Amino acid sequence: MKKTIFILLLLVLVLMTGCNKSEQNETNKLQNSENNQQQEIDNNDINKSFGERIQVVNDYLEEFKNTYGEIHYINWERYISNASLTKNGDYYTMTFSFVSPKLYDKNAVDNAFKEAINNETYEFEEYTFYKDFDSFLKKFESDGYKDIIKEFANVETDSIFVTSKDDLAYIFKPTPNDQSKYVLVSVGLPDGIVGVVDDDTQIDVVLFANDSIIIDNHDYVWNYSKDDFSNECKLTVEEYYNKAVNGETSLIGSNSTGDEYYYKFDNSNIGSTDGYAGYQNALELEENSIIIKLPVQGGI
Repeated sequence: MKKTIFILLLLVLVLMTGCNKSEQNETNKLQNSENNQQQEIDNNDINKSFGERIQVVNDYLEEFKNTYGEIHYINWERYISNASLTKNGDYYTMTFSFVSPKLYDKNAVDNAFKEAINNETYEFEEYTFYKDFDSFLKKFESDGYKDIIKEFANVETDSIFVTSKDDLAYIFKPTPNDQSKYVLVSVGLPDGIVGVVDDDTQIDVVLFANDSIIIDNHDYVWNYSKDDFSNECKLTVEEYYNKAVNGETSLIGSNSTGDEYYYKFDNSNIGSTDGYAGYQNALELEENSIIIKLPVQGGI
């Protein structure tokens, strides 16, 4: 009996030793992987300037500039929709995501318009097409809105006018450099382009702790307020990251009625695409700084 117990104990010790070795091997592999990654960052980026490190993002945006021509204030085919910031040892990684204006197949839009000509109206992509411009214009009661629509019609002679479910006017506008596509544009509203689609591409950029991040709050600093707000808030990458980890916010402006606007530091969702004509890069990359763009109106 004692011999059996002794053998069992030996087996348990052997198994435990094997498990510990396996766990140690996995730990060593993970540490080696992290060290290799750190070494790769050191070798590739330690001697690069800020401008050299962010150039990959600028190159990607430039590659698609004017692909379709200027479409209602927008002349890029890719926009930075969001960025996130993570810490890797002594360095930081900013991951850039992108979107594009939503485009429609010209044949599909033209066929929808033909159906409207034959059937008075036609529903397509939640928009209503009409047999002619006069039939479309009758949908609107406000003379002021009608005048704005007519001004658009004088310029957008190659576009198709439609209405949305909320009875607002839009046009399907041909893209200048690609006659096989339409883009949807709002009429008389500052929204501009209607709809974007996600781009599967994400680009990582290595940042150093003392790299500069500027929060651009020009649109929040109104003359109505007696408070002295700076047009921009400048921080290092390290400062921004730590403020986000701590869940901090910063007062960036107020108006004559006492409404106050705050910026929330957020490592997972940096910047806003909500700009003039409905779209802007969430971040802009300048020679020495990353500029965080805020929504043109509103706050958190």
